[in-house]
Amino acid sequence: MKKLTLLFLSFFFTAALAAQPSIEWQKKMGGTGTDAIITMEHTMDGGYIALGVSNSNDGDVSGVHGAFDIWLVKLGVDGDIQWQKALGGTKYEQARNVEQTSDGGYIFLASTESLDGDVSTFFGMLDVWVVKLDHLGNIQWEKSFGDQSNDSPGAIGQTKDGGYFLLMEEHDNGKDYGLYKLDGMGNEIWYQTYGGSGSEKVESIAVTKDGGCIMAGLSNSNDGDVTGHHGSTLGSDYWVVKVDSLGTMEWERSLGGSSHEEPYGIIQVADESYIITGITYSDDGDVTGFHPSSVPGSLEPDAWVVKLNKDGQLAWQRSLGGSLGEDLPGIDVTEDGGFILAGGTVSNDGDIS
Repeated sequence: MKKLTLLFLSFFFTAALAAQPSIEWQKKMGGTGTDAIITMEHTMDGGYIALGVSNSNDGDVSGVHGAFDIWLVKLGVDGDIQWQKALGGTKYEQARNVEQTSDGGYIFLASTESLDGDVSTFFGMLDVWVVKLDHLGNIQWEKSFGDQSNDSPGAIGQTKDGGYFLLMEEHDNGKDYGLYKLDGMGNEIWYQTYGGSGSEKVESIAVTKDGGCIMAGLSNSNDGDVTGHHGSTLGSDYWVVKVDSLGTMEWERSLGGSSHEEPYGIIQVADESYIITGITYSDDGDVTGFHPSSVPGSLEPDAWVVKLNKDGQLAWQRSLGGSLGEDLPGIDVTEDGGFILAGGTVSNDGDIS
């Protein structure tokens, strides 16, 4: 992408009919290189914080160190750029997620190959990089986590005590969930791993109302901490893990069928239950209503939404999509206590019109 276009859509509904969305504003941002936004969040002042990567050093982008930097852009209510920061070193950085912190600043999660520029510590190959910024995007502290292997970032969330839960993949013995509890300055308080003898891949975390957190990813294990795996070790289930504020596992659930499932996001909603979104290729086990492919010999995924009650029991599930494949990475809570989902589709049948 030479330029990045952001669209802000305003939706108006009546009891009888949903009107077409109208574009309130759109903006192109970037330089002459490659610019991409990975994620975007609403901010306390009614604006937006966008996190991505850039190798431009002109146009809207300044301060790039080399290769690809993290590119952080603060937008106002109308989408105008209030400030931008290019953060990283002379090698490659990749953005993962960002959220606004209780002090009005920001914290973002990324990966890095650098040991210069803004990156002060590097353990080897690929590290997880956590950066805390003030409300103007100035670095307050930054920390690298990892070992001599390729370490993969999952997600980060602020806790009630001003610290953070950091979720990443642990590679010392295969792939497990690795969960850090950090204080407000990014210092480690404790570290726990969760998984089995197969591979676990982290995707999303949500800080829960009881002070713990819930993690979602995928697993093809059926031992260790993982129970109830569906199908063979070639396929993966959603694997959801709930822990308390000290990292002690309270419960875990494997969700899926005999083929492959992969979750993207998890949130806690008003009734303290959990919504998980992702994809499925199954039509058995926990999965019903799968939309088969219209292409002979082809298997395409459905979007798959699961609700668990606060104790981890399956409340309901929905396969959403058509005959040519969907995914569903976007999820957020709404003011009425529900939630909204966003993803991509190639279909024009089934649930898609």
